[in-house]
Amino acid sequence: MKKQDLINTVHENANIELSRKITGEIIDTTFNEITGLLKDGKFTYPGFGTFNIRARAERQGVNPSTKQKITIPASNTVGFKVATGWKRTLTEKL
Repeated sequence: MKKQDLINTVHENANIELSRKITGEIIDTTFNEITGLLKDGKFTYPGFGTFNIRARAERQGVNPSTKQKITIPASNTVGFKVATGWKRTLTEKL
């Protein structure tokens, strides 16, 4: 599913009259707010899951083109843990 597919699905299933443009702006705002909340370390949406910041340590890697050893710097990444109830629902549907 791509962004426009999500906008169309939300627009079609919403119980309120909104234009596709407004629906897209609401979705964009939602993701922007989640990003802002992650600056505090984590964001939990009950029944859906928890997003959190995970620190990745500096590590050694290999450049696949040159086979030369390289140092990959420390960085942060986003982790996600699915809520138990939602995970169970997904497992049953698959």
